[in-house]
Amino acid sequence: MEDATTAIVHLDDPDRAEALLEQLWPYRDLDCTFETIQYRGAVAHHIGRLLTTCKRNNEAVEQLAKAHERYTALGSPPWLAIAERDIALARRGT
Repeated sequence: MEDATTAIVHLDDPDRAEALLEQLWPYRDLDCTFETIQYRGAVAHHIGRLLTTCKRNNEAVEQLAKAHERYTALGSPPWLAIAERDIALARRGT
């Protein structure tokens, strides 16, 4: 899911973003992991990035803020920094 989100965001493909959003929405309160050793971020974070691609920036900021809260609770400085960058991009509208 993380790779698909990244590809869709870099391609700036709102149609595919909307399709993936539909699939991810039920899992928005969960985290992504790969096997048991890699943390791949909160689903809300990926949803926020996809919403930004769809130019749904207010919704994106909401989801990214949820992810930021999650990363704060987890004590994950790298993910906090990534979330802050993505919140800034959503607020700018890019």
